[in-house]
Order: sequence, then C-alpha cells, then structure tokens
Amino acid sequence: MAQFQQTLPSGTEQPILGRIPLIMAASLVLGCLALVAFASITGLGVVRMPQSEIVSYRDLVIVDGADGRARIEDAMDKSVIVEMQPGQEGFVRMVFRGMAQQRLAGLPFLQPSID
Repeated sequence: MAQFQQTLPSGTEQPILGRIPLIMAASLVLGCLALVAFASITGLGVVRMPQSEIVSYRDLVIVDGADGRARIEDAMDKSVIVEMQPGQEGFVRMVFRGMAQQRLAGLPFLQPSID
C-alpha cells in the first residue's frame, strides 16, 4: 500500500487521496446507477416512438460501370434512378464498393429487418 501513500516531512505517511473525495466519487457513481435503475423500472423519462408504416418500397440494383460511373436502377423495370459520375458521391460509392467486395468474397449479406 506504500504506493498509495505519501511520506510527509515529519516522517508520517498519509494517503494520496483523502477519504472525502473517494466517498464523493462513490456517491456519484451509486447515485447515477440508482437513477438509471429507477428510470428502467418505472419507464419515467423513456421516449418511445411508434412504429411507422411503410408507404412504398422498391428493389434496387447497383450497377458499377467500367468507366467509373455507378448507377442505381429499379430492379423491376431497369429504369435509372441515379447515375453518379466518377469522383462524386464518395460515401455512397464506398458503401457500394464494400457491398461488392462482400459479394465477391462470398460472405452472406445482412438482410434488413422490417418489423
């Protein structure tokens, strides 16, 4: 326990952290846990959103062109919804690239769940 104590010039050892800060820290942690438990048990302060209803949906196909373009097409009628030029829409392109790599690696896709 010598590492948690300091030696005073008088030769006596005293704890580095006093009792009061430790008690205050422990009270803060226990108080937070009590508030979380109270909110979980009673439901007080919990925000619940009602499940929204699906208005419409489409099956989409992502086509990666040889020239660097990417198209999003409707799976039923093959109509082009969005065509992205090279160097644009970086986030969408990276998501598509990750999905394509997953498909090429033979990994199973995570299916979206609609409850």
